[in-house]
Amino acid sequence: MEEQQETQKENRSLQGEVRGMRALRDELDCARERAMRAEQLQTELQSCKHRLRSLELTRTQLKEQQQLCAALQETKALLEEQLAGARARCSSLRELERDNLLLRQKIMDVEAERDTERQRVDELLEMNMSLEADLRHNSSGGGGSIPAPVAAVHQSFLQSELESDEELSELIDQKPLSVEVGEASTLRLLGAEQENAELRRRLEELQAQQEADSPDAKDELACLEMEHQNTLREFQNLKNENATLKQHLEQLMTKLQHLEDKTKEEKKTKPDREEADKGERGVQGSESSRGEGEG
Repeated sequence: MEEQQETQKENRSLQGEVRGMRALRDELDCARERAMRAEQLQTELQSCKHRLRSLELTRTQLKEQQQLCAALQETKALLEEQLAGARARCSSLRELERDNLLLRQKIMDVEAERDTERQRVDELLEMNMSLEADLRHNSSGGGGSIPAPVAAVHQSFLQSELESDEELSELIDQKPLSVEVGEASTLRLLGAEQENAELRRRLEELQAQQEADSPDAKDELACLEMEHQNTLREFQNLKNENATLKQHLEQLMTKLQHLEDKTKEEKKTKPDREEADKGERGVQGSESSRGEGEG
């Protein structure tokens, strides 16, 4: 009986030790699980910190891109103003070209008038020669020599211009019809020569003005065309760069939105995990308290 009681006592003590060992093993398992979860949470915390740093970096890049976009908008406005000025200068150059064409047309008209005046002068010279021949023939048939007043008037018309129209009319009243016709033809010839000289002077002035104006206008037109082409190229390059920057900005915005959504989801899942951990801790605490009560 005594041995049986001793064995029962030993059995009870062994059962208590076994229960204590089981409780310690359960606590050890719980501690291991907690350590694993702590490591997981630590890694998640490090990843969240890294994501937060990358998010701040993307925010700074986004601000820089916005500033660059604003600067590009300002340069675009300046280039548009320069383009408007270049267009205005091109329109003024077109007006100058039109005036140049009009001047060339006027020069051509003046040259045509000069040719017609030359023809008229030739005709007048031929008429004058024929009239002189008729006059000589009539004078030789009438008296054999040209009268003195007629010869004097004829020489005065050939050498110099008339001093006044009144003297001409007085001389013409004293002469026969053939002499009057000759003198009238001579006057027409002198008037045609004067008109031809005036037209030639005007033509030379127009040619000088054309030669003085056309090189500057051509050079200015070429410079403005080159400047216009350069501004168009710069404007196209800025448009392309602005498009690429907008595309890059949209990509950054999508990445930022994705990261914000991800952080929100992680923030939402974190309280659930904490509640689950609290529940597991409560269950483990109740199990440990039960084991201690049983012990």
